[in-house]
Amino acid sequence: QSIDSTSSCIQLSNMYDPEEESSSHWEFEVADDIREECSKLGKITHLHVQKNKNGDVYVKFQDQNAAQKAIDLFDGRWFGLRQIGCRYIPENLYNDMFTF
Repeated sequence: QSIDSTSSCIQLSNMYDPEEESSSHWEFEVADDIREECSKLGKITHLHVQKNKNGDVYVKFQDQNAAQKAIDLFDGRWFGLRQIGCRYIPENLYNDMFTF
């Protein structure tokens, strides 16, 4: 699955295709849906919807346990007609991506 299974950060992929989204602020709707699901697993400290073809969403949890639960919940799950991929992102890489 991942190079760093001790991270509190994850990447969800294949969540959407920007070309198929019709509402003007679809990324906020995607973020709200994911925040709602992920907040059941633990406290979220950061969430980012990347408006790219891969349908990537990045989530940073307060602790590693919540990230593990998210991997277990999302990896391989179907969302609409898309199969979601989910992997850990090393915390230092995540922090560099979003300049914490």
